Amino acid sequence: MIMRILVSVMTYPSLSEKHLETVCTAGFREDGSWIRIFPIPYRVIYADNDAPRYHKWQWIEVDVEKRIQDSRPESYHIYNIDTLKTDTNILGKKGKGIDWNLRLQWVLKNKTIFTNMSELLDLTAQNKISLAVLKPTRVNRVVCCDLRKKDEGKSMEKYADKLSKLKAKCQAEMLQMNIFEDKQDIKDSFQFAEKIPYKFSYEFVTEDGIKRTLMIED
Repeated sequence: MIMRILVSVMTYPSLSEKHLETVCTAGFREDGSWIRIFPIPYRVIYADNDAPRYHKWQWIEVDVEKRIQDSRPESYHIYNIDTLKTDTNILGKKGKGIDWNLRLQWVLKNKTIFTNMSELLDLTAQNKISLAVLKPTRVNRVVCCDLRKKDEGKSMEKYADKLSKLKAKCQAEMLQMNIFEDKQDIKDSFQFAEKIPYKFSYEFVTEDGIKRTLMIED
């Protein structure tokens, strides 16, 4: 089905055995409800400069269908990438920056504002929700973890190992991968995203009084 989506979340690229790299995109449908689109080999597609590039806080129109492999209620995947069209941005005056008031309207439109993380986790465990707006009682701090440190270095090592294997696979398959069910050439200009050597998180408290930490993935 053709759906119009306001993109609000784009994760940093992650390595993928099937698609080389994928980006998880989330946003709002025209009625304000959440939608997640995955997988999208975003940077692989846009190694072809003719492809329409979309950004955060931009409307897109694309043919999507429910993702059978993902039982979360908001999860879809792109059925036909050739239908992707980019539309207007939520821009500020003179096309600069973001219109924050308009952005807030879309963040809040037809949504429950959760103030208790325990309540939200209960609904998640029942697979009733996996994307939500959460308003903490207090944000304590932003935590930055250096993944290059000895006690945190395993994730960097795993990434380097997986990246090496994927590069070898690309060469062996003559830079062809199965993307969106069809064989498409991967342009010579494509380069894998580098692993960010830091992990960022919010430390916060909600109405249940429990201190929690959630990683920033966007």
